[in-house]
Amino acid sequence: MTDRALPQSAAAREAPFDAQFLAYTAIRFWALFALVFLILVSRKPDAFFHAQFYAEDGVVFYREQLVYGIRSLLFPYNGYLHLVPRLTALLASFFPAIAAPFIFSVVGAMVQSFAYSFVYRPECRYLVHSDALRAAAAVVLAAVLDSSEMLGNVLQAQWHLILVGMILLFLPNWAGAPESGLGKKAAVVLGLVICFSTPMLVVVLPFSMWRMLRASGREAIIGLTFAVALNLQTMVFLAFPAPASASFTGGTLTLIRQLGIAMVVSWTYLAFLVNLAGKDLAANVDHAATPALFYLAVCSASLAALWLAIRATLQERKVLLVSLYLASSSLAIPLVARHYLEYFQSFTGATLVMPRYFTASAYILIFLVAWQIDGSPLFRRQWMKPLVLMAVFACGIRGNFKAAPDPDTHWTTSSQAVQTWIDHRRRGIPTQHVDAPVLPAPPWSVSLPGSNEH
Repeated sequence: MTDRALPQSAAAREAPFDAQFLAYTAIRFWALFALVFLILVSRKPDAFFHAQFYAEDGVVFYREQLVYGIRSLLFPYNGYLHLVPRLTALLASFFPAIAAPFIFSVVGAMVQSFAYSFVYRPECRYLVHSDALRAAAAVVLAAVLDSSEMLGNVLQAQWHLILVGMILLFLPNWAGAPESGLGKKAAVVLGLVICFSTPMLVVVLPFSMWRMLRASGREAIIGLTFAVALNLQTMVFLAFPAPASASFTGGTLTLIRQLGIAMVVSWTYLAFLVNLAGKDLAANVDHAATPALFYLAVCSASLAALWLAIRATLQERKVLLVSLYLASSSLAIPLVARHYLEYFQSFTGATLVMPRYFTASAYILIFLVAWQIDGSPLFRRQWMKPLVLMAVFACGIRGNFKAAPDPDTHWTTSSQAVQTWIDHRRRGIPTQHVDAPVLPAPPWSVSLPGSNEH
């Protein structure tokens, strides 16, 4: 990858960085971070004001921290390492049990806010020049993505951090200018934390290897960081593979055909329709409309790609190719690895699959829209660009903004038994077995062993 692997937009060649509308400053970055955080809280307030553990946050990460201590930082789960959730569990272990879910909720929202706000940083001018447009993109990310299962927990932090990971990996040398404030050491540490928490970044492993071998300076260091960390994640997966939920039956041609159909449906539904029209409107797509939507989706995508390719420069075509690869590979991995192919052979099954597995493709969609707005001669005025982006995703924001509250698992009551278990364990007093229910529903629970259990 070269310094121009992902070029500046047309607008970037016309205006200096210091002449921007809402140009980047550290104060504005933290103000945007606070705004994004408040948006996330307002989407699902009960996750913060009535915090409860969600799934593996309590069942795996918090439980294993209490039972095994700091050793659990290196424990793989489901085939890979989870550094950010493990560190959050370590932090929560220093506080009373009743506060632990709140800590997970706040840390999860902070990670999500940082990931979305990161697109406003000056490092990202190599993607979209307009600072105001990137700030609007952060707001759109916080408000439009279907976050019913991704708010109020740290378990899903990997889907937010993949955005920062992709940005960091493609940072050209000139993006590390002094005004960015992100030095090599900070980039390396951040890259390691992300790679050891986000296995889906394996899709960028070819690019990291390329940068490590062919680039120099900052690019080579970032490439080496990602290559080493992602290869370690791969080795962990090979040593501790995730249990298979099902097995594919059929030949190679059948797999290719089903994967092709599933990628078109998942992109059309979860990345395109849900984020542009809202999940309720997207859910109204019935089986009878499938052939027409297939035709419309394929023709629209083909025409859009052809139009962009014709008018694009060589470097801009590289952007399209990289974006197409990232979107396609990030869709293919969960479809095959999680055995979701059967759900996406028509639009009726798409509503049964959690959207978190397809978050990366939504990031690509929002980036491509912002990228085109940034380089369009129709929007010469800088203040127009963020308004246009917000208008494009207005229906999606309206349809997806509110997340339904979760049922009460009565953590305020069950946490007392957990706290007693912790106190007895620390004092060397024999403990009784404890089961504390957590979301999404029983039989999920924080199961703490008694003294006579092994």
